[in-house]
Amino acid sequence: MEPMDYVVKEIQGEYAILKNIEDNNEIFIAMHLLPMGTDIGTRLHLKILNIHWQVIKWQRELIKSLNFFI
Repeated sequence: MEPMDYVVKEIQGEYAILKNIEDNNEIFIAMHLLPMGTDIGTRLHLKILNIHWQVIKWQRELIKSLNFFI
């Protein structure tokens, strides 16, 4: 995914709503993924990576290796 510019629109507990500056789309993201000190109105230049599939692949490989030892 290409990097995009966002502004923090709202903070709800441990999550933030980021608004894309170009197209006004919003994303919901955990605060711990954002730079320390991020607050409402903070402008961010983010590149969102989809690492979910890599984690699943790693988990499958780990389970296979554990089954080998059982």
